[in-house]
Amino acid sequence: MCVAPDGDFYRILASGKASVVTERIDRFTPGGVRLESGRELAADVVVTATGLALQSLGGAALTVDRKPVDLGDAWVYRGVLVSGVPNFGYCLG
Repeated sequence: MCVAPDGDFYRILASGKASVVTERIDRFTPGGVRLESGRELAADVVVTATGLALQSLGGAALTVDRKPVDLGDAWVYRGVLVSGVPNFGYCLG
């Protein structure tokens, strides 16, 4: 399964050809994974997640001329520069 920005992931899930399982993995097996519940899942691809939650800009509040900037209303130019905030850029990676 290929996840692309054109919505393939959601179409495949809706078709029933793929599923999402959120349960702890006990161990990997030759055919997939065995879950802590004892259930074994055949799997071609396993995506693990840690539950990591990040806070944008470390929770810093941006202001321009003492007016707060709502990042939800801003555009990001070339993935770095934030509209309405002069001389400010950020990179994630």
